[in-house]
Amino acid sequence: MGGVSWGRPTNDPQPLRAGHMAIWVEAIDCRSSSLNGLSGLVISMGKNTIVILTEGGSEKVIPVAECRYYVKVDGCTYLMDSRTLIKMLRRVLRPK
Repeated sequence: MGGVSWGRPTNDPQPLRAGHMAIWVEAIDCRSSSLNGLSGLVISMGKNTIVILTEGGSEKVIPVAECRYYVKVDGCTYLMDSRTLIKMLRRVLRPK
């Protein structure tokens, strides 16, 4: 079933996909300096958080409203605020 969850991470994380492409994010300009630079594939999305799978294999939970983001989709990189990121994730990842 792909490991997609809308509340908490699954035991077998799989990146959320827009069509056939994974969504990669990097947190920048965060209120908490410990979140700056966190990057990885989005594996789940909650109401106010996203969970990413980092290159090192760990899962990190990011409060969405705390940062702005570089978002890579289909070979293009976009700069998004938290509101735009949530709208994009809901539109692209909406269950059918």
